[in-house]
Amino acid sequence: MKVRMVSWCLLAFSFLLLAACTPHQNLKIPEVKTFFDEVVNSTDLISKGQLQKFDKVYLTVEYSLTTDDFPSKERQVIFEKTRDFFLSLTIRNLIVEQIGSENEQRMFNEGFTIRFQKPNSETYWVYGQVNGELVLINEEKTKNLGS
Repeated sequence: MKVRMVSWCLLAFSFLLLAACTPHQNLKIPEVKTFFDEVVNSTDLISKGQLQKFDKVYLTVEYSLTTDDFPSKERQVIFEKTRDFFLSLTIRNLIVEQIGSENEQRMFNEGFTIRFQKPNSETYWVYGQVNGELVLINEEKTKNLGS
C-alpha cells in the first residue's frame, strides 16, 4: 500500500514539475467550449473550464472553482461527466485533428489529467492515470506553476 501511495505521489510530482517547466496552450474547440459552458451553468461552484495542452503529449482539463469547499460527491459527478466526454471517440478525434496524432495513445492514456483548482489556496484536486484508470491522485500544491 505504501509503495502504491509513493508511486502516486511521484507521478503527481513528476507531472507538476513537467507542467511548471513546460509552456501550455489552451485548445479552442467549439464542442469543448459548449461542454464547459454546460458544466459551469450546472453549478455555482465552478467559474470556468479549459482544455490545456502541454508539450505534445499532455492534456489537462482544468476547472477553476469559486470556493475551496467543494463537496466530494459533486466533484465526483463532474469528474465522471468530464472523463466520459473527453475520452469519447468523437471528442478524441476532434482533439487529435487539432493537435496531431503522433502521440495520441500517450496523450489519452498517461498524459491526460483532470484538475479542480481551488481559488483561495495553492492546492487543487488532480485525477490522473494509474494502472490505466483515471483516479484521484492527490491534493497537490500548485505554487509557481503560473497556469
